[in-house]
Amino acid sequence: MTDKSAYLTALNTENKKTINVRSYFADENGERELTGEKFSFESLDEKIATVSESGEITPVSLGTTEIIVSGEHANASVTVDVYTAAITTPYEWLDMFKEDYKHEDRYYLENDIDFTGVTYDFGRDFPRFCAEVNGNYHTVKNITEWRDKRYSDSSRDAFQSVFGADVWGMRLKNISLKNIRFTKS
Repeated sequence: MTDKSAYLTALNTENKKTINVRSYFADENGERELTGEKFSFESLDEKIATVSESGEITPVSLGTTEIIVSGEHANASVTVDVYTAAITTPYEWLDMFKEDYKHEDRYYLENDIDFTGVTYDFGRDFPRFCAEVNGNYHTVKNITEWRDKRYSDSSRDAFQSVFGADVWGMRLKNISLKNIRFTKS
């Protein structure tokens, strides 16, 4: 199998991935690909994702499941994570914090996010953020947190955060933060 995991977004029903299966056989003459082998596919939780006879995975709801791939000479599994949305730009990252989220919401990064030249301004009025962010081994970098100029009250003005004022239950995984700068002590 070439890919052992798949990330899909639940809000985009057109977002599908197909499992590409290749089976190899090794003997004293070396390794060779088996051709013509038939494979079957099964989702362990069809409430999360379904899989067709040809291996096309369709997201159904947020969560994680396994797709079992079975063949005459090989068996394997693929982990499927279904997320609320993929984050690809600094603006999508900022939009992620603009409303109250449910604890089960999940986001993942498709690439590094670079905030060079983008204003990053979190104040105390941002809603509660309690979702999961899977960095997918990417980096969020070059954040400069600017003062919240909307308020003359210095205690409100001094608040700065990368993730907002209230991060009850937030889960971060597989993410790096680099070159984060706060402008107010």
